[in-house]
Amino acid sequence: MIKENSQEKRGETAGKGIIHGISAIYLFMVACMVPLYMYDGYYGLSSGKFILYRNIGFLFLPILLFLIIGKGIRGIKQEERLGKSGIGRNKFLLLPEICLLLYGLCNILSFLLSPYKREGMFGAGGWYMGLFSQLSFLILYFYYAYVWEAEKEVVAVILTVCGFICVLAVLNRFGIWPVAFRGRTENTLSTIGNTNWLCGYLSVMMPAGMVLFWGSLRSGCRKQAGKQRGKIAAGLFTAAAFLCAAIQGSDSGLLVTGTVLSFLFLISCRDTEDMDAFWDVFLTAAGAWLIGALFRDCFPQRILYDSRSLSLIHMTIMVPVFLAALVCRGLWRLWSSKAEPEKCLRLLARMKKGFLILGVILLLAAVLFTAAGLWGSDELKSHFPYLPVFDEQWGNGRGGIWKECMDIWLSESTVRKLFGVGPDCLRVFLYTEQGNNPLLSTAYREAVLTNCHNEWMTILLNTGLAGLFTYVGFLAGMARRLLKKGNLSSWIGAAVLVTYTIHNMVSFQQITSTPLLFLILGLAWNGSCADKSSE
Repeated sequence: MIKENSQEKRGETAGKGIIHGISAIYLFMVACMVPLYMYDGYYGLSSGKFILYRNIGFLFLPILLFLIIGKGIRGIKQEERLGKSGIGRNKFLLLPEICLLLYGLCNILSFLLSPYKREGMFGAGGWYMGLFSQLSFLILYFYYAYVWEAEKEVVAVILTVCGFICVLAVLNRFGIWPVAFRGRTENTLSTIGNTNWLCGYLSVMMPAGMVLFWGSLRSGCRKQAGKQRGKIAAGLFTAAAFLCAAIQGSDSGLLVTGTVLSFLFLISCRDTEDMDAFWDVFLTAAGAWLIGALFRDCFPQRILYDSRSLSLIHMTIMVPVFLAALVCRGLWRLWSSKAEPEKCLRLLARMKKGFLILGVILLLAAVLFTAAGLWGSDELKSHFPYLPVFDEQWGNGRGGIWKECMDIWLSESTVRKLFGVGPDCLRVFLYTEQGNNPLLSTAYREAVLTNCHNEWMTILLNTGLAGLFTYVGFLAGMARRLLKKGNLSSWIGAAVLVTYTIHNMVSFQQITSTPLLFLILGLAWNGSCADKSSE
């Protein structure tokens, strides 16, 4: 009897080890190999990455789905046996999970109702955000949130790969190509490709590494000598990511940088130790920008590409920024060390409140000026001659795209308003049914319009109001849950969610960023529950 029990335990342990190995391999492939993979340089880069993502999905996703269902059934049976009805860690039917499941259902219904099923299954060529990708995102989240056994080493591996990609992008921008990738242009960098895609990748990975570095700088971690190497590694990653975002050339890098620093400032307003860590992170970022400016001014002939964001990387700008960061850090440390703790907390609370009010005012102003620029009359626009009214030409034509796409959605039938034209079917719908639209016949005569350059608007057209409502419900529910949890893992997840969402107001879902969003949200929720249970 004892022998049988021991054999059963060994078999169970071996089975768990195999399952864990399978899920670890899949995680590594999605988070590391897909961003790194290049089949033929920059030729067909997105197609090559998606084929890799699809093929490993065919192999691993059915296994992960089976394990998710098994975990859910066991959790329900265990709660019934114990007579529990409360919400626990293994309870799937929580608000974000309900919204995510409904989002998957909306994608399925949109696909079934769409006349473009060939395009809807895998998505438009070059983008591939069809039904397969959308459902894979659900499996990624549920498995790594509820089945995966958290391992902190995984984060280190993922950030190491991202750090390599960032360093390679910086070298490429300076005209240094350790590997001569075929098809390279001024607008392609590292193994991600287009600078817009690189910013999408950074919108997920940069906040994860930055918040991890911030957490290692807080006083509770400063005294742990064994974590010094991890702190140094996280600091190097943070410097590389901030430098990459500044020097890659796309203005989206400014949006990513501003968002992650704003988020970090807000969560640092809890106490003086967190604010100390914030100023250290900001000083690290300023130091990285200063190094980039130094090399750019010393070797101006190395960078042939130019943009508004790159124009900021000069010594005349970055030296004052670095000195200001250094002075602010010193003044904060000096004042907080002498002031009473309660006085510090009151000041931090006022700083947070003022920052939030300013953010709301700027957001409302942006919405109002965008609406005035896109849908307002010429007479209305004439009243704002010196204010930034966003017209059809704003954002490389994004204003015109948004206006036309909203008008198209409003003109569609009720069914299409609710469920859209099909997952990632916007391109085939536009060129099949809207071919005479001025947006396609004039502005995009020499190019192909695949999405709205706004994630939420693209979802609205692809999967309708139902798809958008459930997707936003999932993001809002996750943001509230992670912020409420209040530990390092949850802050990492919240930072990634907020930065990705704000960046994608002017961008789109990508195979090198959106799977990582759902993966990191799952890992963050898993890790935050593990952190809580170990306290």
